[in-house]
Amino acid sequence: STLSSSSAASDVYKRQGYIQQYKSLPDELMVKEYLTHQFSLRRVPKQQYTELIKLADLEMYQNTAVTKLSGGNQRKIHILVAVAHKPDLLILDEPTTGLDATSREVILSFISHLKRTGVSIVFSTHHSDELEQLADQVLVLDQGRQTLLSTVHEFISTLGSPYLKLSLLNPNVEIGKTKHSLDEWQKQFGNSLEVKSVGPQFHIEIAEQQQDILSSVVSYLSSVGIRLKSIHWCHPKLAEIMRHLSGKNIREDHS
Repeated sequence: STLSSSSAASDVYKRQGYIQQYKSLPDELMVKEYLTHQFSLRRVPKQQYTELIKLADLEMYQNTAVTKLSGGNQRKIHILVAVAHKPDLLILDEPTTGLDATSREVILSFISHLKRTGVSIVFSTHHSDELEQLADQVLVLDQGRQTLLSTVHEFISTLGSPYLKLSLLNPNVEIGKTKHSLDEWQKQFGNSLEVKSVGPQFHIEIAEQQQDILSSVVSYLSSVGIRLKSIHWCHPKLAEIMRHLSGKNIREDHS
């Protein structure tokens, strides 16, 4: 029985790869030395080295110290080690954390390529664009409890519409006048947009970013003497839906 359980655990281990959020690399080892050693520990055929190094586009860095690589290429090293034995499942803990914008795109592209080759991928993230680029389904956990399981399309749609954020130059004086003016201005658009008062700011939710709405509201407010400090296009963030889901569950738990 013990042997059977051990064998099953070993089989599961061989069929998955795991990359933790932070993992150091040894000093003074070259890329080729490090990968060759790691592949041998995983009993990866030697001839597969060339295929893997090319897959990660690291051929030109084979004689570079692993600690001298960019953050994106260091993350590639970790991913290569995790997938060298051709697992069915790859688990990634926030794979782009700490990377600059360029390195982040490189890693997302690499993970996307692995997905196309047939590797099943489970990853955690705080970025909605990563969900759109990589995921098929989304599982939301709050304090270890499942709060949502849906397709990416359904999840992204719950984030809400993009919106204009208007900040007033004199909010204490003009907030009442602005609310009335925006209510009047909104009538020409019917139900195609929604105006919300959020503290000293106003949010105008729309179906999609439209330049005519931007110019229209700025022109109208100017015509009635309301001065704006700033105006921004905004998109709901992943953190906002997490707060919404958490708050909903808290209310449900206490009802």
